[in-house]
Amino acid sequence: MSDQPERLPPGIANAIDYERLAPQVLPQGHHAYIAGGSGDDVTLRANRAAFGRWAIVPRLLRDVRGGHSRLTLGGMALAHPFLLAPVAHGRLAHPQAERATARAAQATGTCLVASTLTSTTLEEIAASAGPSRCFQLYLQENRIHTLDLLRRAETAGYHAIVLTLDAHLQLPSRSALASGFVMPRECIAANLASYPQSSVPAPALDAGESRIFQGAMRHAPTWDDLRWLMQSTRLPVWAKGVAHPDDARRLQDAGAAGLIVSNHGGRGLDGSPATLATLPGVRAAVALGVAHMIQLLTEELHATMAQAGCATLADITPDHLTAALPC
Repeated sequence: MSDQPERLPPGIANAIDYERLAPQVLPQGHHAYIAGGSGDDVTLRANRAAFGRWAIVPRLLRDVRGGHSRLTLGGMALAHPFLLAPVAHGRLAHPQAERATARAAQATGTCLVASTLTSTTLEEIAASAGPSRCFQLYLQENRIHTLDLLRRAETAGYHAIVLTLDAHLQLPSRSALASGFVMPRECIAANLASYPQSSVPAPALDAGESRIFQGAMRHAPTWDDLRWLMQSTRLPVWAKGVAHPDDARRLQDAGAAGLIVSNHGGRGLDGSPATLATLPGVRAAVALGVAHMIQLLTEELHATMAQAGCATLADITPDHLTAALPC
């Protein structure tokens, strides 16, 4: 990691090549933390394996010369359906942290979802990102701090609040623990730096109380918190971390502007199902009709769509999928 002018590394032909290159340029501990999930990485592996169970069915003689991957999502006109997910502590990967990611989003017309726990402030990110941007929110113990984050996001021109609901408790992966990874002292959550930490210590646990239930989960979000949040901002609120159809229905009834099916990249409950496996159930329940890498992903999408005979995203149906042959 350096501040030297950057150029594209050699040997990059597909988006996956960036993942293969990462261990060569990141410190071992940093890479283990970024690439890992939680526990034994069971869910992390399941996320990827779920895609390997499907193959694309090519179709013939389709006119795709007017094809594109444009869509409108949450009122935002996007060139493609790839969004940059909220990622914490960008300084672990690059000294320019989220500023570099934001510039890539602007250059490629990509929606950036900025995390609460970024190494640079949400205002700095907004100044570099393109017009399509959302702010991912972790509810703070002090509601005054949560309200301030909401007002800052509104003022900075974010289009929506993405409320993470599934990651109040996160356990490190064994690979990160084995590497001896410790969060560097310079990796602070810039958005939270101005909020004084509570001087009141956490209440002592009584005999028989759990360090998890009565301890770590003491301030986990509830349905009351969601209702309060939606009444406290003029921005639409998307719920992130949905996996069960019943939760999807209830979130829709509560007025959530959108749902994001997620298991936090495998960083939540290790052993939970892959997001691709839970997506059909959630979709049925609610009946809902960096720069170079994103460019590569978009071109790969276009190539796949063209060969599958799909000129637009609306043309893609389950008929284009079949079970993949075993390797």
